[in-house]
Amino acid sequence: MTRMLAPQLDVIAPGGPVLRHADGLFELPPPEDATRDATSRWVDRFAGDLLDKVSHEAAQLDRAGATLRREVMTEAARCGLLGASLPRRVGGLGMSLLGWGHALERVGYLCDDASFALNISLFQSVANMLAASGNAVLIERYVAPVCTGERLVAFAYTEEADAFSMKSTLRAHRGDYVVNGAKVMVTAGAMADSYMTYVMNEATDDMAVAMIDRDAPGVHVQPIETMGLRASGLAAVRFDSVRVPKEQLLLAENGLDHVQNFLNPRRGILCCAPIGRMQRIVDECVRMLSETVRHGAPLTSMQLIQARLGRMQMKVHISKALVDPALDWLDQNATNNHLEEIVSAAKHEITEHAIAVALDSIRLTGARGYAHANQFERYLRDFCGLISGAGSQDVLEVNMGLLAVARAAGRTTG
Repeated sequence: MTRMLAPQLDVIAPGGPVLRHADGLFELPPPEDATRDATSRWVDRFAGDLLDKVSHEAAQLDRAGATLRREVMTEAARCGLLGASLPRRVGGLGMSLLGWGHALERVGYLCDDASFALNISLFQSVANMLAASGNAVLIERYVAPVCTGERLVAFAYTEEADAFSMKSTLRAHRGDYVVNGAKVMVTAGAMADSYMTYVMNEATDDMAVAMIDRDAPGVHVQPIETMGLRASGLAAVRFDSVRVPKEQLLLAENGLDHVQNFLNPRRGILCCAPIGRMQRIVDECVRMLSETVRHGAPLTSMQLIQARLGRMQMKVHISKALVDPALDWLDQNATNNHLEEIVSAAKHEITEHAIAVALDSIRLTGARGYAHANQFERYLRDFCGLISGAGSQDVLEVNMGLLAVARAAGRTTG
């Protein structure tokens, strides 16, 4: 069980009291199981107050384009949200991806700021990759501190080039390494303490992976203003002759396999919080429309309105039906360096459904939905961030098409 700074009041878990230690630390229990009901109760009990606090600040941060406060991540650690899916051996709660996905779905429902769920899920996705490496030095330095919020590690991959034309480089220098290059879009880059960075190894002409600390000389972080997810701290990160100690080299080669191993589960987890927010949008639309009277009756009594609400609700149910088998598959196939179709299809379709639900909310609520006060327009902007996240929609379509062609060719020649 994860050990973290204790809150002011004892917390009572569904199965009994939380254990409190003489050193002021305490242990959080995981949910009883991976079902939506169990994980929702767990999130409500341990993180409900924090999610309310984040929600109250969401509109202000969005208007200012300001990043989530670091204290919010510390609080998330205290609630177990930063270590939920990490292995117990490194200080996590050991939740399955399916259980963690359901927990994120509840976070997405309760929390008005999509950047919060995006960041806590990203930091764990990176930490899980590092934990799987088995590298004790890197686990101690970069994984265990994620559970307490002491160190946050982002994923630095995206350049203005494809994977085979990456410009960032790593070269050996006096027993260590030197990295030069730039990453044009790093989610949570403005908040992170370190970066899991993909570079071309000049010695092997293959992709390597290095852990680079933000405070290393030569690291430059430039926040980026974006359409949505404005509190996530998206940033461009440049590396100018950055010295990387040899013990911080995660992989000297096979980085392309590594990134695919990262992106497969990332695509599945990325979709979970938006599903919760989709349901919240439907519920909020029903509430607003039931309070709006036209011709002596609430709008929700009109079949045209009911039909659109029904289509929105169906998109939520379809999204759940897509993500659950994808996450279950990932739990059964933890290591897979090939594009996984069921996961990619889930990410693609849930993204399209989320955007459609947000657009429908504005169609239903008219001018009120277009106004900042009701936040539907912000949800639409946030959902649009999914278009390019963990592999753009168009790239996923091309990859799925290539696989379909290859399968058909195999059947023909076989």
